[in-house]
Amino acid sequence: DHLLDLGGGTGRIAARLRSKVREVTVFDVSEKMLLECRAKGLRCIRGGADVLPFPDGAFEKLLRPGVQ
Repeated sequence: DHLLDLGGGTGRIAARLRSKVREVTVFDVSEKMLLECRAKGLRCIRGGADVLPFPDGAFEKLLRPGVQ
């Protein structure tokens, strides 16, 4: 599965989950946070959650802030 970590910041949680999915993408508005995310070797994309630059069906799983 391909996991989207929406608002994933530094990728702290995504890094722990990457062994459980085929691919992880962290999407966050903060470039500073994404610098830390990239240092973890994750795919990180900058943008706001109001307009997602992904086609429908691009992800099978979603992590979002405040949802466990």
